[in-house]
Amino acid sequence: MKVANIYARPAAAKLLFLRRIKKNTLLLCLLLLPTLYACHSDARSNSVLDEEEQTLQEKKRAKQGRHIAKLATAIDSIVVRKSEREMTVYAGNEKLKTYIISLGQNPKGAKRSQGDNKTPEGIYYINDRNANSIYHKNLGVSYPNNKDRAYANQHNVKTGGDIKIHGLPNKQKYKTEDYLASDWTWGCIAVSNEEIDELFKYVKTGAVINILP
Repeated sequence: MKVANIYARPAAAKLLFLRRIKKNTLLLCLLLLPTLYACHSDARSNSVLDEEEQTLQEKKRAKQGRHIAKLATAIDSIVVRKSEREMTVYAGNEKLKTYIISLGQNPKGAKRSQGDNKTPEGIYYINDRNANSIYHKNLGVSYPNNKDRAYANQHNVKTGGDIKIHGLPNKQKYKTEDYLASDWTWGCIAVSNEEIDELFKYVKTGAVINILP
């Protein structure tokens, strides 16, 4: 499985498009001074709509805030909770930090075949690293494992591959916040460039990564 090409993917574009429509609606409303009261009501409705339409990643980043501790210890294991869009890193039994992540565009369920846009589920390890990735930097994940191969053989499908933890595209088509707010990859786990810089520095090659539903 290849790493996603965001230029061919509509997820981030759709998010940006919807926000522009809402912004333009509010601006038009503000210009209609004779109907100021109605405008106020619409603005309140849009405010509630904004909150309701926030993605899980946006809600978690807002709750997390901007003051996040930096790593200073090598990472030997990683746990990903897909349904929570969280990736937690450990040194031994010590929890060091949790990152908010983006997944494949079809995030529910385990990866079963090439091109299904799903992020794998299972136990893997970090088997590669690339400081010159087209997605800033990346850490390789050892998908497929024996269980994935057995399923593919049984169902006569290709497993795919090239699953990574990576940053954002070197040539971004959308704003950084639009990438971080959506599931836009072809099955990889994506974080911000600053976060992959940190992970690249501290994650050990051979670190175990347990990807949970």
